[in-house]
Amino acid sequence: MRGGRLIATCALLAVLAVPVLLVDVPVGVDTLAHLARLHVLAHIGTDPDLAQLFALRPGLIPYLGMDWLLSPLVQVMPALKVGRIATVLCVWSTVGMVAVLAWAFTGRVGVAPLLGGVVAWNGLTAWGFLPYLFGVALAIAAFALWHRLRGRPAWQRLLLFGAATTGLYLTHLLALVLYGGLVGIHALLFGAWRPRFWPVLVLQFVPPVVLWVVYNPPVPQGSLGILYNLPATLIALASPTLFPGALGAWESGHLVLLAGGAGLIVATRRGLVTWDRQLLIMAGVLWLAGLALPVAAVGVSWINLRVPLIAACFALAAVRLGGSAPSVSPSGTPSIILWSVALAGLVLVRTASVASTMVACAPDYAALRRAMQALPRGAVLTPVLEREAPVHSCSWLPVYEHAANLVTLERAGLATDFFTRTMSVTGRGAPTDVKAVEMGEVTPGDLGQFVLWMHLGRAWPLPAGAVVLAREPWFDLLRIDSGPMEPVPARDLRDAGKSGI
Repeated sequence: MRGGRLIATCALLAVLAVPVLLVDVPVGVDTLAHLARLHVLAHIGTDPDLAQLFALRPGLIPYLGMDWLLSPLVQVMPALKVGRIATVLCVWSTVGMVAVLAWAFTGRVGVAPLLGGVVAWNGLTAWGFLPYLFGVALAIAAFALWHRLRGRPAWQRLLLFGAATTGLYLTHLLALVLYGGLVGIHALLFGAWRPRFWPVLVLQFVPPVVLWVVYNPPVPQGSLGILYNLPATLIALASPTLFPGALGAWESGHLVLLAGGAGLIVATRRGLVTWDRQLLIMAGVLWLAGLALPVAAVGVSWINLRVPLIAACFALAAVRLGGSAPSVSPSGTPSIILWSVALAGLVLVRTASVASTMVACAPDYAALRRAMQALPRGAVLTPVLEREAPVHSCSWLPVYEHAANLVTLERAGLATDFFTRTMSVTGRGAPTDVKAVEMGEVTPGDLGQFVLWMHLGRAWPLPAGAVVLAREPWFDLLRIDSGPMEPVPARDLRDAGKSGI
């Protein structure tokens, strides 16, 4: 039986990797930005064009985990290829998180990896939150050990988890916050009657607090206000099964969510599966937290999107096969076989829909990469995103959000995009470091010498005096000549910006 589950798990991991291995297309909104940052970190010492445009910010600051792990690979492999490896690892890590939680709370893995495959392609991957996913995997592993080693001496736990929180802080600050929330919820629900746990729980966070105070990293840029949005909250709650992948008129994630939930309800009522109580309670609390969290606060967007996947991992880890169900269904087929076939079907539907979306996006992405070859090395490129009812294939798989960062990956140039304002890399020499779509108004004089004018819906008039270097149905690559120019209609850009989430 164990050998069969191992074979099934290996087959699952192979199937989940198919979309990335099939098509060379970056996956996720922020992926190209992260890869461009890795490219700069790996090559700034040997590439004079990069050294002219970028500077490094030294220090033990948060968000370094992916940089430390992948920068050595980027030195010997193209960053886009490393990005494909990183994406596969992130998809696999979701399967691993469910398995680790099941082991920590029940002492066995069981079918947890197979269940984890249902949510392996999720909203966090779609948004390209690669550093956060790396940090989340470490946070879940640390929490699993926290629960598993709760009987060890306090000094051992303090040493181990003090090192764990330090590593989480350096990997991703929000992953550390997630871990702190998990151990806090766990203590309140299941360990409040053990006072000796509380000193270790609190003191393990002293090292990251000291690092924060000593190095005083810069805070994220953006509005310090708090935003609540009910539609965005509902999307976030469903995000464990949502990744742009069309199945006819349906986003296949909705089908997986409804069919998976209905299947678990039926299996529970028939006694085919049981649930681990502690894991299920933790999942419920995390779902409520995802509902209560704002969409954005203190300059960080999609805060509530980062929690539901963790809640789903806890819920799936709680599922245990067994109980009082008959081993044979009324049709004479063993129930476990029917259940396994249904589960495999959901995974295949999800993976096939993601792969089909990537295949559809590939021609648009290839055209974008070819256009980059029209730029000279060291060019400064400004992206202008016109958002109104996106209809192109790359709108389903939104690599366009930071697509201008291809200039950094392929031409050692600078795209005036968000990654140039991150804590580890800063851009210099650009006319503006704010995307035009985020401006109240913009004139061609504010733009870089080269502009990626992306028509994601209705195409607005191009700036006067612009020379088209490359023209495709969904974008134009422009050169802005010097001299007086007519302004771009401010109203149009403002209206286009409103439709983006």
